[in-house]
Amino acid sequence: MILERMMKEEWRTQSKLYRGGKLALLPFTILILTYLGARLVTNFSTAPITDLGLLISAFGFFTGLAAGSIGFSSNDAAKNVLGDDNFIIFSSRTLPVRKSRLVLDFIVKDLAFYTGLYLLPVASAATLASTELAIYSAYMMGLFLVGLTLSLIAANSAVKIPSKLKLLTYENIPAEDAL
Repeated sequence: MILERMMKEEWRTQSKLYRGGKLALLPFTILILTYLGARLVTNFSTAPITDLGLLISAFGFFTGLAAGSIGFSSNDAAKNVLGDDNFIIFSSRTLPVRKSRLVLDFIVKDLAFYTGLYLLPVASAATLASTELAIYSAYMMGLFLVGLTLSLIAANSAVKIPSKLKLLTYENIPAEDAL
C-alpha cells in the first residue's frame, strides 16, 4: 500500500516537473534518440563500440546516484523546489510504520520507476542497435543499483556520523561575548 502511494507520488512530482502528460512520452523519446545515436556510432563512427558501452554503463551509475540523492534533500528543500507536496519518505515520524520499511519501499519504488522510465528504453535501444551492446545494458542495470546504494549510504552517513561523533552540537558553537 505504501509502495503504491510512493509510486503515485513519484509520478505526480515528476509529471509536475515535466508539465503533465509529457512525462509519459519520455521513455519513447529516450528509446528513439538512443537507438538513432547508437546506430550512428556503431555504423558510421571510428570509435570502438566499447566507448558507447562505457557511456551506457556510466549512465546507469549516475542515474542511480541521482535517484538515491533524495536522501540528501530535506523536507524543506523538497518543499522549496516542488511547493506544498507531502512526501511519504519524510513521514516515518507520523506514520505507524518503521523507517526501514519506508526506505526499503523507497528503494523498490526507485528501482521500478527509474528502470521503466530511463533504463529500459536505453537498454532496449542499445540492444536493438547492436547485439554487442547487450552486455553493457546489463552492466548499466547493475551500476544503477551500485549508484543508488552508494548515494543512500552517503546520505545516511552524512546525517548520522556527525551527530554520533558530536561534531554538530550547540556546545561546539562559540558563544558571542555579552555586551
